[in-house]
Amino acid sequence: MKKLIYICVFGLALASCKKEFVGPEVEFPIDTAYHNSPVNSGNTQSLSFNSQVERLIAIKTNEVRSALGRDTLIQTIIGDSIASSHSMDMADNNYFSHTGQNGSTPWSRAFDLGLSFSGLGENIAKRGPYPIGSEAELVASGLVGVWVNSPGHYSNMISTDWKYIGVGFAFDSDNVAYGTQIFYY
Repeated sequence: MKKLIYICVFGLALASCKKEFVGPEVEFPIDTAYHNSPVNSGNTQSLSFNSQVERLIAIKTNEVRSALGRDTLIQTIIGDSIASSHSMDMADNNYFSHTGQNGSTPWSRAFDLGLSFSGLGENIAKRGPYPIGSEAELVASGLVGVWVNSPGHYSNMISTDWKYIGVGFAFDSDNVAYGTQIFYY
C-alpha cells in the first residue's frame, strides 16, 4: 500500500489510500462566471450562494496552481458532495476537525459516498465571522488565503499528485465560514 503523507497545520497527518481508480461519476470544467449574493445569518443562505463560494474556491485554487505551472484540477460533483457534507457537519455541530464527530475520516467519508480513488487529501479552514451581506468573492478569498498561508495546506493545494478537487462550504449560526477541499486521483 503506497502512503503519501501530508502534514496539516493542525498536526494531523493525512495519508493516501491505495485503491484502483474508477473515476468520478460526473465532472465539469471550472469557469470564472459567478454572481454574488448576500450572506444571510446562520445556515439559511441559498444553495446558490454556497455553490458560488465553492466554485470560486476551486477557481482560486487553480489560479494558485497555474501560477506554478501545475495542471488544472477538475471539480467534481461527488467531490463537492463529500466536502460539503463535512463543512455542513462542522458548521452545524460547532467543531473543527478532519475527524467527524461520528469518527469518520476523509477517506471513510469518500468511500461512504462511493468515490473510487488512488490517493486523497483534505484541507479544512475556519474563518470569520463575516458580516451579513458579504459577497461570495470575499468569503472564498478568505478561505483560500488561510490555506495558502499554511505550509501543509498549501502543499496539498499545489501537489502534482492530484487530478480532481471537491469543495464544500457552510456558515455556522454566527456567520463563521467552514471550508473543506478534497483532492484526489
